[in-house]
Amino acid sequence: MSGSFCLSSEIAIFYKNEKYLSRAQALSQKLGIPLFNESEKKFPFLLRVAEDISLELNEKGGPGPLSIDYSSGAINFRRMTGKQLLLKSVGGAGKRVFDSTAGLGRDAFVLASLGCNVRAMEKSTVLGELVMDALERSKPDKRLGKIITRLEFSVGESSGFIKNLAVNSFDTLYIDPMFPESKKSALPKKEMFILQRFFANKASSDNDVQKIFDEGSKKFKRIVVKRPLNGPPLSDKAKVKVQFKGSSTRFDVYVFEN
Repeated sequence: MSGSFCLSSEIAIFYKNEKYLSRAQALSQKLGIPLFNESEKKFPFLLRVAEDISLELNEKGGPGPLSIDYSSGAINFRRMTGKQLLLKSVGGAGKRVFDSTAGLGRDAFVLASLGCNVRAMEKSTVLGELVMDALERSKPDKRLGKIITRLEFSVGESSGFIKNLAVNSFDTLYIDPMFPESKKSALPKKEMFILQRFFANKASSDNDVQKIFDEGSKKFKRIVVKRPLNGPPLSDKAKVKVQFKGSSTRFDVYVFEN
């Protein structure tokens, strides 16, 4: 999942308890995002600092905060179903996968849990903080800690990263563009609602993803693109080699002679 994230003027860092003040201040300095002032209600989004870091809409009646928990039942379910679709699409366990649009990091985590070695990158610094916080909270758990030894995550521009790669540094390039809003979205309703609002510039997102695909076609033998089940292919410049279809999504596999 990738996109042009909202402007820093639209988001502030919120902490309710004084014990989180130093962490909130450090995050504010790192991201260049102001601390929230109760007297100013102009910020559409809040990055809430507590036991975890979460993203929420700063409006009455909005959905609850969005945070990441890699120990959740939903993640475990995806690990099981992923054996049939996501894992097959990238070529199987043990593959070196570059997840170029990591989003909330869930597919990257699932792939790592199924035996792949994953390098994941997300453009949004805010989503990146949610992922890094979730990974850090996972470390004390022996089972989760073992999984994340196979997962390296960072924030950055994937197209530039790919451009500087040697050919075939990874086995597979994985691309998960943010789906357009629909009743059959692969994301839970609350997450889709928040993320659709958070990512303001869809055109920029489309351009980013196309750059990733174009650069990837020069450096990877295998590119996997996650798509809505009945959505069009990402690229009209290359032919889909094989598809793996689920109930609401599919994985398009492209193969190149690199």
